Amino acid sequence: MYQHIDIPGKELAYEGGDRRNSKFWNEGKWNTFIDPLIPTECIGQPFLEIGSNSGLFLKKAEEKGFRHVFGVERHPDRVMTAEWYKDSNNGKFKIIPQSMDASFDWSQLPRLGMTLISNTHYYMEINDFAETVNSLRNRTVYCLVVSADGKKREGRVGHDIETIRGFFSDWTEVGVVQNVSMENDPSPREGMYGIIFKSNLELFEIEKWGWPERAARSERDKYNKLFPATDDFYNKVVSGEDFNLETTLLFDYYSVRKSPGVALEYLVYKKELAKNIKYNGIKNLIYFDQEGRLIDGISRMSIAKALGYKYVIIKRV
Repeated sequence: MYQHIDIPGKELAYEGGDRRNSKFWNEGKWNTFIDPLIPTECIGQPFLEIGSNSGLFLKKAEEKGFRHVFGVERHPDRVMTAEWYKDSNNGKFKIIPQSMDASFDWSQLPRLGMTLISNTHYYMEINDFAETVNSLRNRTVYCLVVSADGKKREGRVGHDIETIRGFFSDWTEVGVVQNVSMENDPSPREGMYGIIFKSNLELFEIEKWGWPERAARSERDKYNKLFPATDDFYNKVVSGEDFNLETTLLFDYYSVRKSPGVALEYLVYKKELAKNIKYNGIKNLIYFDQEGRLIDGISRMSIAKALGYKYVIIKRV
């Protein structure tokens, strides 16, 4: 096993006995090359690790404060170990037992605050990694890559930092950790670095949401009624309150614009949407126009607010 973890009742064989206390492996790698690069505003957002091994960094992500933590891992034995590790720590992270290639189903994941690729990419075929980066561009705000010097494998992604920068050339590089001293370390690794990139997605602070005020003057009356009705409805849903849909302000709002039957059907759908987001995260982006108006995602924004999110992931169009 690459990651040194302890699971009560399980005897585990580790690779490299000196790695447990190294800053280049295990918690040391997280503390040295990952944690210093994590943007504060993405904490509380969904987190993905590609190549999650035995789940150590998924546990660290949960401890850091990320919600809806996912790992993609193709090796069945590591998936099984990660599930044991999760259970032994009362973890909530989810393991997706699949390869990260063209067949990967991105619809099973929410939009992500951060994606971690730690010493995994150089096992991937070049096309698979390139397509993964292309997919992440519209699915994660930040992508953090950790790598070290290694053997170049034919047809596989290079380990060096300039190769990684090339794959992320249309992202914004926002931080790097490199040239860490190996002196007196029990298990050093040559050339290890961490580097983080930002896509064109944004983390928008919910408290700054002022869409009723930014609406066209002719529509403000409509929005000023919709805004409190929407918040009231989703606060009830996410709190688990037992209530009649037809007694809500949102039903009153829609029942005069649609038939009562259609309004009720619409609220049933919205209630299920809120429950799904509560347990699985927000899967669709929230869209703003270039003037700062919210143009799609009123419900998703209001649900996030009710759930206590500080930020939501948006795209400006």
